[in-house]
Formats: sequence, C-alpha cells, structure tokens
Amino acid sequence: MSQGAIASVVRTSPITPHAVTHAAADAAADAAAAGDANAVDDGAAAGAAAAGAADADAAVAERGRTVHVIDGTNKMLLPGMVNAHTHSIEAWGRGGIMPLPLELWVNSLFTHMDPRGPNPNASPDVVYWAALHTAIETIMTGGTAVMDHLYIRDLSDLEAAVRAYKQVGIRAFIAPMLGDLDVSNYFPLVPDACERNERAREEGLCPGAMGPDGFFREQLAERQEENTERVLSLWREAAQKFHDPAGGINIVIGPVQNWGASEELIRRAVEIRKDFSLCGHIHLLESRMQKLQSRSRYPDGGCVKLLKDIGWLSLPGTSCAHCVWLEDEEQAIMAECGAVAVHNPVSNLRLGSGIAPIRDYLDKGISVAIGCDGQCSNDSQDMLEAVKLACIVNPLTTPEYRRWLSPREVLKMATEGGAAALGMRGKAGRSGPAMWRMLCWLT
Repeated sequence: MSQGAIASVVRTSPITPHAVTHAAADAAADAAAAGDANAVDDGAAAGAAAAGAADADAAVAERGRTVHVIDGTNKMLLPGMVNAHTHSIEAWGRGGIMPLPLELWVNSLFTHMDPRGPNPNASPDVVYWAALHTAIETIMTGGTAVMDHLYIRDLSDLEAAVRAYKQVGIRAFIAPMLGDLDVSNYFPLVPDACERNERAREEGLCPGAMGPDGFFREQLAERQEENTERVLSLWREAAQKFHDPAGGINIVIGPVQNWGASEELIRRAVEIRKDFSLCGHIHLLESRMQKLQSRSRYPDGGCVKLLKDIGWLSLPGTSCAHCVWLEDEEQAIMAECGAVAVHNPVSNLRLGSGIAPIRDYLDKGISVAIGCDGQCSNDSQDMLEAVKLACIVNPLTTPEYRRWLSPREVLKMATEGGAAALGMRGKAGRSGPAMWRMLCWLT
C-alpha cells in the first residue's frame, strides 16, 4: 500500500457544504479550479479555500450558510481516482496463484482457488468481507469509486456487496459478472483435436486434456436457453432492486467476455441497459490467445465489430477491461462508439498478457481509465501503484520518448478517464462547477 494516501468521498449536500483551507491544489486538474467557489457541486464550497484562501468562511459567506471547514495543511487535494476494473471476491485468493499466462491462470482460479472461499456453499458473508476489503484499500490509496466485476451466485451475494460498499461510503458500480456458456469455452480448441484423440485411443493413452475422460475437446459447448434466461433475469432483478445512484450504488450489466457470454445474451443485455439506463462492462481482448480466437470465432470482423453491430459498444457508459490487443480498425470502432478502454497494467504484466498501446488509443480519441484488476492477479487494490506502473511501463511500447505518457496524462486517465468509464463523462473526475465532487487527500 502506498504510504500516506488517504481518500474520502464528498457527496453533494445542501445541508453540510464543505470548504478546504491551506491544501495544495491538484496541479493536474484544471487551473481554473483554484478560483472556483463551488466545492462539492451545487451549493457546496471549497475552490478558493482549496487554493489556500485565508478565511474559508469568507469564501462562502455570500451563500449565507454554515460551512464545515477541513484543514488541508500539508495535504494535496486531488480529484478522486476510479478503480475502473476489479473483482472484489478475489480478495480471498490474494497471493494464492503464481504468475501464469491468462488461460492457465484462469484454470487455476476455477480449479484450485474458488474465489468464494474454501467452501463453494459459503454464505454471502464471504462476498461482504471481500467487498469491504476492496473498498477500504481502494479508498486508502486515492480511489473514490470502484467498478466491481463481481461473480455472484444469486441476489443474496449482490446484497452483501451492496451492504459493504454502503458501509464504507465509496461510490460503487457493481457489474454482476455472468455468462450463459460453459466455462470451458474460455479455453481455445486444439485444431487437430480429433486426430490427437484418435491416436491416443489407438495407443491406449490419456492425453490429460480438458475434455471428457481427459481427452481433447472437439467442439465448443453450445448455449443453453435456460442459462441465458437465468442470467437475464438476474441482471434485471438486480437493477430493479439495487440500482440507486443517489445512494452511491449503481448496477452495471457485466457479461464476462465474448467467450463466456453468447451473442444472444449480449444482444438482449443491450435492451436491459436501455430499459434502466445502465452502464455496461466487459472483458475485451486481454491476451494473445483471445486475439487469435477473436478472428477464428468471428470471421466477419472479430469480437469488437460484433459488439458494435449488436449495439453494446455505442451505449453511454460502456467500458471494456484490458483492451491489450486491439488492432487499428478495432481501435477506430472503440473511438467511434465512445467506449472506454480500462488499462490494468499490473495484472497484464503479472500474467504476461502484454502492454496495451495506450498512446495510440489516446491519439485516436479513445478514453482510457485505470483499474487494479482482482487480487488474484494483482495482490492489492493500490490505485497509486496502478497509476505509477501505467506511467513507467509505457516507454517499453516505443523508443520514441516524445510519445511516452506523462504523469499528468496518467493521472487524468485515473480521474477523468475513470469518470467516463462510469458513464459520468464531463460530470466528474476534475475540478470545476457542476461536477460530482469525489475528492481524495494525499498526505
């Protein structure tokens, strides 16, 4: 955990406006913020005081209300960062899986490190404690909002996560991570599976593969309609029961990825998003293997074009985790649709997935956010660590130093880019009037 980082969520309130004295203003935020008298949105106050005004009360006296003054001596005031992609339930497996390529890592996650804890029938309390841990560590390292791509068994798991996030006070965007295809579809088929199986049977050997009786799978698992209906029903019920933006809880529709969620499921999920005005979150082209599968499974243009064609990418508040292997035409689609790429540098390095070409994305107009990813592939929820690594790993993508990301650009990704990933583009992530004020201290 980064030393001395303390964050807090400041919400709009007509009763208890806040002012900050003697704090160093964020150099990466808009310079105009130094003279802004709107601290926490309409009716709250800070701006001039945040820049070091001698009398915070005087800065808001014209509003005729008592102001709660916070002493910012020896602290830096920043827009709150957004942990734009994580899996809170993985807190139970922190440090439990060695670095492996993504596909082997996923197999270890499913077979040896059940993210719900040692007992698959454990109570929803395991979800509560994992979410609580994720929220606290995110806040302690400068984050004021989190996108939790959360595997749930049923609504009781979701209720447990909601309870934890409300208790901490962080703004939570919870995306139940669901799919209607068998998990084996995550792993690619061996092109010559039939020949290998036949040869193994002739020799009386077991290949030790992932198919029945240890043989190679010869085809992908087919979609079962009842699975599709169950997932859609769970998403819809989640939105109806728990979506409460004013209370800090936002339900997000979160298909796991193209390999685990069928085209039919994602197409119908688009309608749920429209019905409830919900954000959407999905894994996208994280590894080299997924890049190869994208073209083979979707020969008409790959999975990015598919997500565009069925209407997923163009809906407001769409974010895609990882995006390490986007080709030029796929980058153009992301920019055209306004979808946000969520950069997860720690997990991408730990699993050898690659380094996303973030400079190319920014040049093409793609908004980029930063996430920590789950603790089974990161071992922490340290936002400052993720921001630092996003900055210092980028030079490995090009020898042209003029194209390296600056600390200011990366901080902007973690704040403004994070806000865009939450469907709050232009409404949060920086200082200014009419902004949702999610602020953090650095001490």
